[in-house]
Amino acid sequence: MPSISKIISSIELNSKILERNFTFEITRQLNSLTEIATIKIKKDYFDVNNISLSKRDKIKLYMQIDNEENKEIFSGIIFELYSTKAEYYILAESELSYSFAQEISAKSYVDTNVSTVLGELCEYEIDPELNISLKRFIIYPGQKRISIKSLLNTLESKKIYYFIDKKLHIKKDLNGKIYNIDKFLVRQEGEKLTIFPYPKLTLADRVLLKEKQYKINAIRLTNRRFILEVEDDN
Repeated sequence: MPSISKIISSIELNSKILERNFTFEITRQLNSLTEIATIKIKKDYFDVNNISLSKRDKIKLYMQIDNEENKEIFSGIIFELYSTKAEYYILAESELSYSFAQEISAKSYVDTNVSTVLGELCEYEIDPELNISLKRFIIYPGQKRISIKSLLNTLESKKIYYFIDKKLHIKKDLNGKIYNIDKFLVRQEGEKLTIFPYPKLTLADRVLLKEKQYKINAIRLTNRRFILEVEDDN
């Protein structure tokens, strides 16, 4: 068993901090421009705290493991709210993911490169070898997401990986850290690994389980467990 003895999750909503009577699920996927969080809060607890929420309000989720620093694991914008007799449901999109829905005006580039165009669209990090020259590129009017996908398509001849957190990361190789999760494993079901929370993990990292290395394709974060979708990296 892992040495974790205490997991504390909290939500920040309109300057109020909630530390109990809720669950959440955050989904992160490799080669996706979307990151969504679903939060359920017990209705009586929500009401007692006099919380007032609207669409487009900000929300933050934090997690602290034992005596480690309280780590922000999600910061986003609410896009849907509804309730049942027992619970309030909040659906939020990460701030970067949400910004991809913003409308932009047309713009044309000649003799440019990928980084120059990306700079018009979002915060980014790109491996130098992927910053290729572009004879011509057009940003069409509409959502930013459309132009970003078009730009990523210009790199389709190269094998690339991309994912989002505070930035859009475009990588030739997933060269993050390697974490041994032997002591964190709860169960293994084929290529799905359920582990105790490990907030340091990113989609650029790999995990080592019983001396076998895996690439992470998706991470589902919940209050008590992280669920990893992986594939053999050997």
